[in-house]
Amino acid sequence: AAASGAAGKAAAEVASATPAAPVTLKVRRVRLSRQYEGQELVYRRSALVYEPDYYNLFFVPPGSMFTDAARRWLARAGIFDQVVDSASALDATYVLEGVVNALYGDFPEGAAEVAAAADPARAAGGDSAVAVLEVQFFLLRPGVENSDVVYQRTFVKSAPLAGRTPEDLVHGWNVACAETLGELEADLARLPLR
Repeated sequence: AAASGAAGKAAAEVASATPAAPVTLKVRRVRLSRQYEGQELVYRRSALVYEPDYYNLFFVPPGSMFTDAARRWLARAGIFDQVVDSASALDATYVLEGVVNALYGDFPEGAAEVAAAADPARAAGGDSAVAVLEVQFFLLRPGVENSDVVYQRTFVKSAPLAGRTPEDLVHGWNVACAETLGELEADLARLPLR
């Protein structure tokens, strides 16, 4: 009887020492609204006028860039044991989906002239131009028949630009993206994911 009691105690210790299953996040490809799906930079000139820049293009499609940036950021954050892309065969504890609803340079016509008249120091560089990024993220817990939404938030960022060049715009988007991913990380770190 003492032997079976010791064996039961040993089995209980082994069971309690077994680590919990790893929490795996699968990052699906970030989708873009139709007007931003192309590789051209997009400028907003007025409330109703948007124009593509056929001479300045993304080298990699923006959806792929946002997906990779989110996956790398969250892998470094250490919130999840594993962060993988959607091609992975690993079973996911959670799935992150994203949709970019806005990705443009807000370069209103005449804004530079108005800014220069109001403040001549602004004429040399920045004016009211901003990089705009709006992205919506969903954290899902996959189920047998459907997925539960664990978290959802829309981030809207506007980063002021030093000038109106494509380089200034891309820098502004990088700033807006980093702010968004930093806030996403902080939100996810507060969730009871285990």
